[in-house]
Amino acid sequence: MKEFVDSISNRETAILVWTAVFFGWTLSVKSLRRSILDVFRAFIVWKIASVFGAFLIYAALLALTFYKAGFWNLGLLKDTLVWGLGTAAIMLFRSVGAKNWSYFKDVIKDTLKWTIILEFVSDFYTFSLPTELILVPVLVFIGMLIAYADAFKDKFTGDQQRVGPLLKNLLSIIGFVLFGFVTYKTITKTNDLLTTENLKSFLLPVFFTLLFLPFVYAVALVSAYENLWIRLDFLTSHNHYLTRKLKWSIFKVANLSLTKLSNISENISKPTLIYNDFSLAMIKEISKRKYKGFDEEFEEGI
Repeated sequence: MKEFVDSISNRETAILVWTAVFFGWTLSVKSLRRSILDVFRAFIVWKIASVFGAFLIYAALLALTFYKAGFWNLGLLKDTLVWGLGTAAIMLFRSVGAKNWSYFKDVIKDTLKWTIILEFVSDFYTFSLPTELILVPVLVFIGMLIAYADAFKDKFTGDQQRVGPLLKNLLSIIGFVLFGFVTYKTITKTNDLLTTENLKSFLLPVFFTLLFLPFVYAVALVSAYENLWIRLDFLTSHNHYLTRKLKWSIFKVANLSLTKLSNISENISKPTLIYNDFSLAMIKEISKRKYKGFDEEFEEGI
């Protein structure tokens, strides 16, 4: 446990302190407390809870595998938690809308970008705890003001329109100062950075993200199937025989292909509702976006 505590930087300590303060404040406000309880109740719905549970098991198996291989230790627990609450959670939520493999290719590209080096170095070199306790809320507040200014910029008039650009310039100046500090520390304390543990800390989110892709793909596939199954009852006018027939045909054609499944989902309404076509051949055609109705004149007039 000492390794885990020692791995927490001053910046992360500051974030934890301010998170605890904010959470304590929300619990003290009755209306906000009720909202938190509503969010918690929505989260423990069995479908969401089952996905979250599967995610925890998968992440634990990843950590166990790396531990057995001599790569993972308690000193990397913090990095694992940050990855799970950050990158992994975002991937998981975004996967629901994934329609083809290109989404996952973009994830791989983002994971392997050189910017992760800068992010790693900037997290490694931090200021003193009092400085971080001041810096963290200031940066968060400026970020919130920028988001607000961008969201309502069409309603601003006169000098109000200058607020957004001024805040962005201020954030850029702070960014350059931080970058200068990181650059100076990297040059003067290279030996502190180039260690085996730091290399593991740098590589862990990369390896975990790439190995997490099969799980995210499976979640996207199951979600796409589930959404399509719900629509099939409507498309078949609640004819259970046709529904079962369509489900089997769709699974037979799409199988584990998210691209084919997305094509089927997007194009199945026309052949079923207009041409009353529920055949396996139709499913094969729409999975390739090649379906044409037998009544060409009627199709052109739609």
